[in-house]
Amino acid sequence: MDWNFIYSRNENLNEVYRSFSVDLERYIKEMENYVEAIDGSVSSLAGAWSGPEYDAFKASMHKATDEIKRSLERGTELTAQMKEAQRRLADGLARMRARYGG
Repeated sequence: MDWNFIYSRNENLNEVYRSFSVDLERYIKEMENYVEAIDGSVSSLAGAWSGPEYDAFKASMHKATDEIKRSLERGTELTAQMKEAQRRLADGLARMRARYGG
């Protein structure tokens, strides 16, 4: 069996998992900052805009940002799962090397 080929393929997969989780984590943090900025902007309008139209706008924006926040929470869960998969793959590669060399 060509262990070097197996190591190489799995190391590539390990890097894909690692890279994807790092990129997703970075994206989530950026989006959280944007959502926070949107929430702040909507709140700051209260001083210049009031009444039912503002209340409707504020409620609409709150609903939209809540949906985004829930999506980001799912993304955070996915990131954790990807990191765990990457950790397990790295552990499996280390055990394969210890047992079969490489």
